Amino acid sequence: MRCPICDSPNPDGSTACAGCGAGLTRWKAAFTPSAAVLAVVWPRLRPAWVLGGCGGMAAALLLLLGTCVFFAEPALVAGEKEFAPAVERYLARVQAHDYRGAYADFGKAMREAFPEQDFVSLDASRQAHLGPLRSKVRTFVQSGVDREGPWGIIVYRGIFERGEATVSITLRREGRSWRIVSILYDSPTLLGDLSPGPPGTA
Repeated sequence: MRCPICDSPNPDGSTACAGCGAGLTRWKAAFTPSAAVLAVVWPRLRPAWVLGGCGGMAAALLLLLGTCVFFAEPALVAGEKEFAPAVERYLARVQAHDYRGAYADFGKAMREAFPEQDFVSLDASRQAHLGPLRSKVRTFVQSGVDREGPWGIIVYRGIFERGEATVSITLRREGRSWRIVSILYDSPTLLGDLSPGPPGTA
């Protein structure tokens, strides 16, 4: 160590300075970090460390949240692009009075709720009351995943030949295909609907 009096270098273990003869033992004790010294220094450093750590964690969380928000909307749109073709196929087949063809795209829940002949009779009656679909505007879409797998809901405001109706269609992915599991036509001109229930119910 260096002598604190004359700054002369001294070998480790020296008890006296080779330059000026000053005792070095008491200075070694003063410059050796002890548990007490560390205990005093640590509480002074800890608040800055904790604050810096929390700030870093907060920044990471904000970045993660921003990433989730950025990717959430594209994920929902991608879901709609996956199940919308099944909806369009159903509407086109009903428009062509191909009710049995429309029934072929129904999922397990829909088939359990409506045997094919009952659905054909009911949807033909609905078509007779409302007439052909002239145009539609999507008013709501949502998709998600639950314990039974991916699902999607799409709602249209439909303009039919004889009136308007809100058409709500719920789908589930069964294997690699999207299947319709409920259909609801909400219109003053109709007395009932074709809905077996919310997603996941039979």
